[in-house]
Amino acid sequence: MNTQLHALLTKLQEMPHTDKDSIQKGLLQLQKTDAYVRDENPYEHFCVFCVPIVPSKRLVYIGDHIRAEGWIPPGGHMEVGESTMQTLKREFEEELQYKITFEITELFDFTVNNVHSVGRECKVHLDFWYVIQ
Repeated sequence: MNTQLHALLTKLQEMPHTDKDSIQKGLLQLQKTDAYVRDENPYEHFCVFCVPIVPSKRLVYIGDHIRAEGWIPPGGHMEVGESTMQTLKREFEEELQYKITFEITELFDFTVNNVHSVGRECKVHLDFWYVIQ
């Protein structure tokens, strides 16, 4: 079992605003298999997303994601051996061409989403959500 992901899900369980059913699904997925990234489990895997905000200017950054066919916050699939923060930094730089040089991040939610994408193996994303200021 991935202890880092388990610890994050346990922390989220204590937050009053989180969806406990989604968190339970994440914990069950970790118990069920050690294959938690897309390369090891193309059907059901963990991802990391973030909502970059600038409160003083009332800005939220999102990007036009071609594969997702919509405007979404930056994020994506975890890779083998990555922590959620490593995934977040890599995806942020890949999608926004901006390197995160500060550590003002806050884990705030976890969701489970069915993926409906023609021609792709992804069926379920188990998503950690962070806020970056």
